[in-house]
Amino acid sequence: MGIGQLSVRATTAYEALPVTNARVRVLGPNGAVLYETHTDASGNTHLMDLTAPDVDHTLDPDYTQPAYSVTEVEVSAPGFVTAHITNVEIVDTQHSILPVEMEPLTNEPGHTTDYYKDIAPVALLLPYPYRKEGPPGTPATGHTLAVFNPMLREAPRIEPVTSPMDDSADPANSPQTRVHNEVFIPDYITVHLGTPSNHAARNVRVPFAQYIKNVTSDNVCQGLFSRGLSKVVTNHHATYKQAHTM
Repeated sequence: MGIGQLSVRATTAYEALPVTNARVRVLGPNGAVLYETHTDASGNTHLMDLTAPDVDHTLDPDYTQPAYSVTEVEVSAPGFVTAHITNVEIVDTQHSILPVEMEPLTNEPGHTTDYYKDIAPVALLLPYPYRKEGPPGTPATGHTLAVFNPMLREAPRIEPVTSPMDDSADPANSPQTRVHNEVFIPDYITVHLGTPSNHAARNVRVPFAQYIKNVTSDNVCQGLFSRGLSKVVTNHHATYKQAHTM
């Protein structure tokens, strides 16, 4: 077994404000409390060490079990709805950051004091979808997952996980195939904070939308800066040349 690290970031008002002194409990599979701590002035907890399968399993193509462990996290604070997040993934040697958006309590009729969120398993680890039956385009149904939307205050519902595989794919002939015919945009991606050869650099898990926004903004700023600098140099050269030809 290996060791992965988890920290929790509690915010409110769409991540605009940190939730200070929120109580965070990390629970094991049997409900035992592994950690109980509180967020700091920035809404973050300290790093918590948790066991996970050895990272070497991620490089073994014959390893069919999840190469991560899961835990449950409960976040509560006065004046806020208590958050219960299950199946939080812990990966050996990696620091996982769990962002939790805390929703203020209100006096509205039917307002709940708890909300529950179940993190779906990694799609590549789900069993190969069952053979499709029916005309082309019929989705193959695999596992079912509980879905909860706290913003809409919906009750937990069960939805089938559908996988739009190529109709020609046959589990019997290609058991390792995981090629989809549609583009899937992830909720989170892992970013390596360094060059590929820099093994000392950290890996962080960030929202995909935030990553795209930051990368796009950086490229746009670099482009504007380079064009602006080029224009300044060109104008300076033209002025210098004109001054010396008069």
